[in-house]
Amino acid sequence: WYGWGVAVRAAGAGVVVALVDGMPDDRRFDPDAMMGNMMRLYGNHVVVDHENGEWSAHCHLQQGSVQVTVGERVAQGQQIGRIGASGSSLFPHLHYELRNSATIAAEGLPSYFKHVRRYRGASSAALAHGLVDTGEFVESSF
Repeated sequence: WYGWGVAVRAAGAGVVVALVDGMPDDRRFDPDAMMGNMMRLYGNHVVVDHENGEWSAHCHLQQGSVQVTVGERVAQGQQIGRIGASGSSLFPHLHYELRNSATIAAEGLPSYFKHVRRYRGASSAALAHGLVDTGEFVESSF
């Protein structure tokens, strides 16, 4: 799978407020398990509080790949894990959300990125700075 095991880097500086690292990358998901904890939907994940009313959720990480701890301050671009297929994931990918809370009840916020390649269908283009929308595929140029 394209992307499997590729480094996931913190989208912005902040403090790690939540993480999970032990869910298997088996592309299976038990909806009943979610009833006790809706965040299981995201599988292995790292949530960063940017300390400005925004939180980043980096989800579906590879089992055992998380390299940070709760309470740790991270820098933008710091590796925090690797792309996997944990949780509700049919294929390896990074599910990224900029949100207004660390909880599952959060609302999404607009996400602007610098220095990425955006893929739309069969075409791609370098994006120096701009909005990345729901469902778009991007690749970092780090």
